[in-house]
Amino acid sequence: KQADSLPTTPQRNEIVQKHNALVSKRNEIVQKANNLQPKVFEVSTLTENMKAKFNSLYKFNPTVYEAANRTMRYAAFFRYVKTHNISSWQKFLKQLQTVKVEPDVKTPTEWDKTQQHHEFNIEQYDFRTKAK
Repeated sequence: KQADSLPTTPQRNEIVQKHNALVSKRNEIVQKANNLQPKVFEVSTLTENMKAKFNSLYKFNPTVYEAANRTMRYAAFFRYVKTHNISSWQKFLKQLQTVKVEPDVKTPTEWDKTQQHHEFNIEQYDFRTKAK
């Protein structure tokens, strides 16, 4: 009976053709994605709102504020070097290839959007024990 459930040669050929078509379509999509040239658009309203409220973050969490500020400064420096000193930038990138990243941390790129997210209530948080 098990032999009866196996696909026939024409059925297998059809499955392989469908599979190959899907692989081809996937490869085409990946190629299009790889060829994209992203454009950066300034969102001035959002930028101005962030600038206006950035010091509020410092009041709430100085550590996060300093980390964000340091990251922005590094990013600005690297953008400057990449734009104004291309040979040094290329040399820097080549040197980075020998650097081993430890620990190997995977950055989350997706999450379950159906999961309920609860608002953080500062009044219910005990900062001494870091518990709700």
